[in-house]
Amino acid sequence: SNNETICKLLYYPTPDWANKPNLTQEQKDELLQNNIKQYRYIDGIATKKTSVISLGTLQYSALEEFRLFSNDLLQGFIIFYILCDVDIMETNQGIRADLLQQEVYNTFQAERGFGLGELILKEQQELWVDYNRAGGYTIGFKVVDIK
Repeated sequence: SNNETICKLLYYPTPDWANKPNLTQEQKDELLQNNIKQYRYIDGIATKKTSVISLGTLQYSALEEFRLFSNDLLQGFIIFYILCDVDIMETNQGIRADLLQQEVYNTFQAERGFGLGELILKEQQELWVDYNRAGGYTIGFKVVDIK
């Protein structure tokens, strides 16, 4: 990600994450390996005292109302799962999961630059796992894509 705030929130587990240096390319590669998953992931967050953003997709289908005209208009949902260990939740700038959620929203809402069509926020819910040792949000974006 080119979003330095997301990178630093994920990489530095300390309350002063905002004062830390921007990540090197090597550190960003490490993040992609360890903290950003292309599938729903909750394993080991609390044991490692870390934060993770993972992804899910749902309901990719042709829009029924357009099927008469074309099969090329698709809709679906991309879901971001944002989870942080409770021991690193509080930071000098606020709650880590809230900050990550806001950055993900700001980065993806109405964005068209990811080759996915326009993303529109549809739902957001709190998410707690691992006997409440890790918490955060699910954020669901509706994708409307004209192929």
